[in-house]
Amino acid sequence: MADDVTLSAGTADGAVIATDDDATRHWQLVKAAFGDTTTYTRVSLTDGLPIQNDDTDLKITMDGEAVVLGAGTAEIGKLAAGVAEIGNVKNSGTFAVQIDGAALTALQLLDNTVLADDAAFTAGSDGVSMAGFVFDDTTPDSVDEGDAGAARMSANRNIYMTIRDAAGNERGLNVDASGAIAITDGGSTVSVDGTVTETNSAAILTALQILDDWDESDRAKVNLIVGQAGIAGGTGVDGATVPRVSLATDVALPAGSNTIGEVTIGAATTAAGDLAKAEDAAHSSGDIGVMALGVRNDDLAALAGADGDYAPLQVTQNGALLMCPAANDDYKYAVINAASGDNEIVALVASRKIRVLAVTLISAGTSDCRFESNAAGTALTGVMKLTAQVGFAAAFNPAGHFESAAGQSISLECTGDIDGFLTYIEVA
Repeated sequence: MADDVTLSAGTADGAVIATDDDATRHWQLVKAAFGDTTTYTRVSLTDGLPIQNDDTDLKITMDGEAVVLGAGTAEIGKLAAGVAEIGNVKNSGTFAVQIDGAALTALQLLDNTVLADDAAFTAGSDGVSMAGFVFDDTTPDSVDEGDAGAARMSANRNIYMTIRDAAGNERGLNVDASGAIAITDGGSTVSVDGTVTETNSAAILTALQILDDWDESDRAKVNLIVGQAGIAGGTGVDGATVPRVSLATDVALPAGSNTIGEVTIGAATTAAGDLAKAEDAAHSSGDIGVMALGVRNDDLAALAGADGDYAPLQVTQNGALLMCPAANDDYKYAVINAASGDNEIVALVASRKIRVLAVTLISAGTSDCRFESNAAGTALTGVMKLTAQVGFAAAFNPAGHFESAAGQSISLECTGDIDGFLTYIEVA
């Protein structure tokens, strides 16, 4: 069968009645309306169906989704004022509910976790409820004074803990990768109340006992070298393990009689108070210097090791300063037995000069003579005219009376026989 029924089927005036065919029969579809016999209003979502009893105790108006209870003196009408009594259920006194079984057990467990403020907790009998926390790292919410709120936790369900100081400031702790907490004293003193226990307490105790035993018999051992290398002992040259001492330039050395050791004088200047004087510097009255000491040397032995070495001044047993023509040169002597012509008195020495320090001449007869550098060479003296059995002597002169050219001999040119001797040295 199909929905809907046509009245007076087969005629042109037959009306169609709306029905619902459920395969057993037709159910007529009827629309509800309210009003008197001449006017009516169809019930819709906007026009609800009003319900009212004869005594006006109950009035229900369907207006969209709203339901309004009308006021009245009956119990159902008292619901609007909140003073209704329906059957045995009242809004005052005790509300009795009969519960047993699992529901009763559940209520008892819930009630066992509720304790009054500041009430004692009994372990083993009082219940404990599991506390939940909020994972909120992006924009943590805040609560107002006096409000309740959920605590925060991490994604791994670790509860966030923040230390609060006496002023109400919340402080976080810095924990490194090893789990150590950094402690900053803020420029003050960190006080520990009680006993501090450390895993290496035995080693610490030993170290403290060693420090406590330091005295004149067991002094502290301090390493002054960078890199903790051992300090070199004894004397020696500069090195990585040799301690260095720097003196302040604005602090004077204290007075005393102890020997300082080797002292290096700074660069020579022309200042009057400087011990070291520059070469060829002009002398000024009041200049400060170091007294030069001489060594008594009765045997005139050499006091220097080699040519060019430094050596002290030498004095006689009476304190007179010994003067020597040249260091390390020996006095040498030559006999003069000359005849008319050029006579070689001292043979040449390669690269050396012959310096005559003293000379004595006696002529056998009348003779003219002079000393030359090499035979017939450069004259070293003027022409000296001697008569028979007459001569002369030139006393010792450390600076020398005359000398030959380097690598040349000493020659005496004369017109007669002359005898005598001379003293000389070889110089560079």
